[in-house]
Amino acid sequence: MSKKFGLGRGLGSLIPSADDHDFTPGIEMSDNLNLDQDQTTDHKVIYVDPYNISTSHFQPRQLFEHSSLEELVNSIKQHGILEPLIASPLEGGKYKLIAGERRLRAAKILNLEKVPVIVREVSEQQRLEISLIENIQRQNLNPLEEAQAYRKLIDEFGLTQAEVADKVGKSRAKIANSLRLLSLPEEIKKMIINGRLSESHAKVILELDSEAEQLKLARSVVQRTLSVRDTEQLVQSKRKRKVNAVDDSLKRISQELSQALQTKVTIRPKRQGGVIQIEYYNEEDLLSLRRRLKG
Repeated sequence: MSKKFGLGRGLGSLIPSADDHDFTPGIEMSDNLNLDQDQTTDHKVIYVDPYNISTSHFQPRQLFEHSSLEELVNSIKQHGILEPLIASPLEGGKYKLIAGERRLRAAKILNLEKVPVIVREVSEQQRLEISLIENIQRQNLNPLEEAQAYRKLIDEFGLTQAEVADKVGKSRAKIANSLRLLSLPEEIKKMIINGRLSESHAKVILELDSEAEQLKLARSVVQRTLSVRDTEQLVQSKRKRKVNAVDDSLKRISQELSQALQTKVTIRPKRQGGVIQIEYYNEEDLLSLRRRLKG
C-alpha cells in the first residue's frame, strides 16, 4: 500500500515531507528528505513501541475530545497509521514526541506494538514550533491553547510577535489579537475553551474596559445565544451611553464653573486628561478672574 503523508504548507522548513513509502510493520526505512533548498539530511522512518515515546510539555494542545479520538481509533483500526509520528531520539531507545500526540494516544488505546516514526533532531524551540504549526494547520487547537503557545514562543524563546507570525504563517495582527485573549477573566476563558463563546465574540468583548463589564456581557452572550453582530451592537450601545454620560457630566461642570467665574468656561476632553478654557473680554475681566481664582 503506497501512501503519501505530506504535513502541509508552512512546515517544510521544520518537518521533512516524505515521498511515497510502503509501510510494512517491522521494517525500517530510510529516505533523503528535503529540509530546505541548500541542505538535505537522511531521516529514518522506523517502527517504535508507543510506550517508548514520551510526550512533550511543549505540546500546545491541552484538550483532546473523546469523540474525535474515538474516530481516529476506528480509522487506525481499519487503515493503520497513514502518517508517521515525529520524534527526537533519547538515550536507551527512547524518544521524545514532536508531533502526533493524537495518533500516539490512539495507538496506545489499540495496544499497537509499533507505530511509524520519523526521527528528527530538534531544539526545544523547534519542538514547540512544529507542534504548534501542526495543530494550527489541522485546526486542533482552541483559541486559548493557540494564544498560550504564541506566548510561550515569545516568553521562553525571546521571539517578537512579527517573528512568531512569520514562523506560523499568520499575520502579526492575528498574533496580537490572539494574545489579547489571555487578558480576559478566567470565567470567560473557560467559556471559550468549552465552546460556549467563540473567539470572534471574545474579541468584541475585549473592547470593553473593565473586567466587570466584560463578564456581564459574556454571560449575556452565552445566556441569550447572541450572534457576534448582536454583541457588537451591545458594545457600541454601551460606548455611546458612556460617551453621553461623560458629555453630560462635562457640560454640567462647565456650567458650574461658568457661574462661579461669571464667564464662559469650555472643557475639551482628550484621550488622557483635557483642557479647560476660560474666556475673558478685557483687562478688567482678567483681573476679576484672578481675584475669583485666588478666592
